[in-house]
Amino acid sequence: GEGSTVMYAGSLMETLIELIKEYKVKRMLDIACGDWNWMKRLADRLPDYTGLDIVEEIVVKNNFNYGNSHTRFVHTDSLSFLEDQKDKSFDFLLCRHMIQHLPTAYNIQLLKEACRVSKRLLITSYRTCQHNEDIPSSWGPTFRPINLELEPYDFMNEYFDRYIYDGPISKPSVYKDPSVYPLYMGLYIT
Repeated sequence: GEGSTVMYAGSLMETLIELIKEYKVKRMLDIACGDWNWMKRLADRLPDYTGLDIVEEIVVKNNFNYGNSHTRFVHTDSLSFLEDQKDKSFDFLLCRHMIQHLPTAYNIQLLKEACRVSKRLLITSYRTCQHNEDIPSSWGPTFRPINLELEPYDFMNEYFDRYIYDGPISKPSVYKDPSVYPLYMGLYIT
């Protein structure tokens, strides 16, 4: 989708490189890595990288095109993968544009496991969302905004460090005020 384009992810790309340097990241986990459209531009700057996705075709293609001794892609359910990892086995976890498509109960388990497994997390959060709603599992694939500051995700507040802008490189003038722009990524330190 639009979020996987370089134009849309450009500001996040710059910030991600800064965060990797700032926190001396050696092992990175990317949950829902997708087609690696914009992330491939960071390949030579990434530490030991593991990308997860539930779409097997994407994982096979990514491993063929980009896999190497320090970059690998795994076809798996993210929660199952996290449950099999040791505490703090990753320095940095990226979870961009994923939890908004999944049921709340799954997300809460996933976020708790992510906090256990990684020292730092960067997760999509919609700051202008006033109320978190659930997606009934019977709906199938869908989307709704999630604000990690609000119930039932507010347990993440104890780890919150700061917001990172996640949008077009040229921020539309209506979004110059961070309280108005809906899509940010929360940086959490566990």
